[in-house]
Amino acid sequence: MHSKTGSLKLVQEINRSVVLNLIKDRGPLSRADISKITKLTRSTISSIVSYLIKKNLVKETGLSSSGVGRKGILLKLNPKAYYVVGVDLGTLNTIAVVVDLEGKIMERIEHPTNAKQSKNEVIQRLKAVIHEVITASNINIQKIAGIGLAVPGLVNSKKGIMLITPNFGWRDTPIGEILKKEFHTPIFIDNNNNAMALGEAEFGIARRV
Repeated sequence: MHSKTGSLKLVQEINRSVVLNLIKDRGPLSRADISKITKLTRSTISSIVSYLIKKNLVKETGLSSSGVGRKGILLKLNPKAYYVVGVDLGTLNTIAVVVDLEGKIMERIEHPTNAKQSKNEVIQRLKAVIHEVITASNINIQKIAGIGLAVPGLVNSKKGIMLITPNFGWRDTPIGEILKKEFHTPIFIDNNNNAMALGEAEFGIARRV
């Protein structure tokens, strides 16, 4: 029973994420458009859209102008519903940004990184930089839906661990867990050459709310 319930919840989360990202990338779209593109039933789309509207992630905006017969209500992303923090922890500089759901930069700060400091000092400084950029953006921390962190070296993105960080001399640093305890929001980690952490944080929003 628990397995079936868990599987159903996962499917719901995936479908919500698919619909939200579709509206984000290709909106405004009608419910009929979304059903046609995703191959999900009209009733499923109606349920998902109602959920996303209730969460203020999506809003209705006008009527579709194409086609014949009854015009569909268009849906678009509400970019100010939530925000994401993106951080690039470099060996020379640490850059932090706050972006809305359309990727518009609301605030950006940059500070030098001292890789010669102790691990604890660098991490404390990293926390301070994240707090600083959120404060400077004038956005309530409750509206921060995730933090994407790009770091040097070898990482385990799934577990949020910096496995080997040669320029800092670190090994097996659970940075994801450390930051989650500090900010109480999902943390997404990737190697800074991949630069995928911010995108993963954005696309994970529908699974959080």
